[in-house]
Order: sequence, then structure tokens, then C-alpha cells
Amino acid sequence: MNEIEISIVVPCYRSEATLEQLAALVLADPFLSKRHFELILVVDGSPDNTGKVAQAIAETDPRVRAFQLSRNFGQHNALVAGISQAHGSIIVTMDDDLQHKPSEIEKLVGPLLADEVSVVYGIPLQEEHGYVRSLFSRMVKRLIALGGFPNATKISAFRGFKASTLPEIGEVNDPNVQLDVLLGWATDSIASVHVEMDHRSAGKSNYSYAALFHYAMNLITGYSSKPLRFVTALGFVSTGVALVLAVVLVAEYALTTNSPTGFTSTVCIIAFFAGAQMLSLGLLGEYLARMHDRNSGKPTFRIKG
Repeated sequence: MNEIEISIVVPCYRSEATLEQLAALVLADPFLSKRHFELILVVDGSPDNTGKVAQAIAETDPRVRAFQLSRNFGQHNALVAGISQAHGSIIVTMDDDLQHKPSEIEKLVGPLLADEVSVVYGIPLQEEHGYVRSLFSRMVKRLIALGGFPNATKISAFRGFKASTLPEIGEVNDPNVQLDVLLGWATDSIASVHVEMDHRSAGKSNYSYAALFHYAMNLITGYSSKPLRFVTALGFVSTGVALVLAVVLVAEYALTTNSPTGFTSTVCIIAFFAGAQMLSLGLLGEYLARMHDRNSGKPTFRIKG
């Protein structure tokens, strides 16, 4: 049996309308056809017929393997599941909605085959979504970058990397796992290339604005201590503001005959400190939630037997 060179991992969720076309494009791609590759379809507890479609594709071509998770674990969990089952020395991940073009895989794999870098991200030449959604996505990436991941603005779900970069990925035990963080921890040999992307041909994105924000919070509080340091700095700033205000109010009381009334300023001060306290408690709660999830023994993924 020829050794697999490239493993293409696709997390699948509500993609019964696009999966057959995606598989056909991958299997017929001229670049991939010249190499030994496999297509791994990981059905992430999809409630529609995605699982049946994936299994049918796998039965018609030996280069395709399909796995079904026991429930919906999340995109990155499904990616970890697929990567742990991959045989290739190079891993490529892509979405199931036909926005990532199989013909662009060569651009990701080229620098890896040339041993120039360990990780390559495909950055779209044009925005993948509408203006508002793309603007929000960029804001989320900026937030992630401020949280301690400077390469966040150049990451995408269309990525390729050497399997040797994450040799023990199957042993990851984190229900809130983030593949890009694992890659960032493993190596700084990371590059990006511009790729062409298509518009979604069916369905809608499973990443709503709320899901994107949750993803950012999960990434930042799950893998970075910078928010805790921000809370500490906020505490010092709040204390400093309180001391300055106290000095001003005492001085005003001592130098004037009338004590200050200042209802508006009082309300603003209370609101400021209350907001700072709630923000601090919220961030601490996020960290405690991540610790609880990791210590409760929740699996990263579970493949149906």
C-alpha cells in the first residue's frame, strides 16, 4: 500500500447539499490526483442526512473515509478527531460549504512540501461574507490578537500543516480545544498565502455573531492569561480614579462653604466601579468555567463505534 502523503480533513455539519460536490471536486483535482491522498469526512453530530451522504461517498471511493461523532462537539473538536485518524504527513483542513476551493490546496501544500514552513493559512483575496459579517469577524480577530495571539488576524479555517507539528494531537483532552492555538504553541514557522474562495452555494453559516464572540472568548480565556492581567490593571486604574476623586471632593469640601451635591457625578462613579467589578467577575467566571470543563472529564470527541 502506498504511503499517504496528504490528508484532507473536513468537519461536516448540515452539509448534505454540498458534500457530494465537494468530494467530487477533491477527488478530481489535478494536483491531488498526482499524489497519494485521503479525504476524511468527520460528521459532527449533524441532525440531517449528512452522515448518510458521507458514508455513501466513502463506500464509492477507497480514498474517502467517513467518521461520525456521537454528538455535536464543535468544529475544532471534529477537526482534532479527523486529524487523529489521518495517515498523511501533511494535513489540510477545509470547510464543507464549497467556499474553500479544492483547486487552491496546491497553494497551501507547496510551501510544506518544499519544507519552507510548518503551517500555512489560506487568506481570501476577497471577503468571504457580507460587509457587516466580515467587519465583525475582523473585530473578533483583533480581539483575539490583543488577547495574546498576534497571528490571529492571519488565520483561517483553510489551513495546511505538517503532521509532525502535532504528533500527539490524539491525546488532547480539552472539550474547548482550539486547533490554531495548538499550532501556535507548537511552532512559530507559520506563513499565509492568498487564495480564491467561492460564495456559499447552499445553507448559511453556522457561525452567528454570538458564536463568533463565544469563539473569541473561549480562545482568549481558555489559552491566555492576558485578560486576568487586564483585570489587575483595571483594578489599579479604578483605585487610582477613586483616590483622585476622594482628594478632589475633600478639597472642595474644605475650601468651600457648601458641601458638593453632585448627583450626576455620584451616579457616574458608582456605575464606573460597578461596571469594573462586573467585568472582573465575568472574566474570572469564564476562567473558572474553562477549568470546570477540563476537570470534569468531558471528552474532546467521541467517534461512533
